[in-house]
Amino acid sequence: MFERSVLDEAIELTRGDRNRDYGHPSDDFDRAAAMVSAYLGHHVTGRQLMGCMILVKMSRQAHTPDHWDSAVDIAGYAGCIGRDIERERLTAVEAESAECVYADQHWPGIPQSYDEYGPWYLGMTRTHSLHQCAGCGQYVIWTPLEQPLKTAGQQPSETRVWENTMGLTRRGGDL
Repeated sequence: MFERSVLDEAIELTRGDRNRDYGHPSDDFDRAAAMVSAYLGHHVTGRQLMGCMILVKMSRQAHTPDHWDSAVDIAGYAGCIGRDIERERLTAVEAESAECVYADQHWPGIPQSYDEYGPWYLGMTRTHSLHQCAGCGQYVIWTPLEQPLKTAGQQPSETRVWENTMGLTRRGGDL
C-alpha cells in the first residue's frame, strides 16, 4: 500500500512549496491567463486555464495510464480551481457585508485566505456562535458562547451543526 494518496501529495504540493514560490493559485493563473490571452488574441480566465491544464494532464494520463505524477497534477489543478472558487466566495461575502446597513455588527478581520480561514473558523466555533445578519443575510455575526467548548466535538445542546459550502462545520443557534 502507498504511504500517501494522490490527494495528499497534491495538497502538499499546491499548499506548500508551489504556494510559497508562486503565491495563491488564483493570482498565479490570472497572470498566466493574461499572457495566454495576449498570445491567442482573446480573453482567457485563470480558472479556464486551470481547466485546460487538467485536460493536458488527462491526455498524458490516457497515453500512460499508470503515471502517478499525472494523477497528482490533475488533483492539484482541481484543488486550485476549488481555492479560486473559495476566494471568490469569501470576496463576495466581504463585498455584500460592506454594503449592509448592519455592517458595524459584522465580525472584523475575517481571514481571506482559505489556509488562514479554516483554523481561524474552527477556533471561533469553540468560543462563539455564528448568526445570520438581518441586513445582508450573511453568516457574519459572532457572539460569545456562555460556556466555551472544551473540545472540537463538544456542542452546547441549543446549538445545531451544519456544513457550509467549504465543508467546514459551523455551529450557531440562528441557522
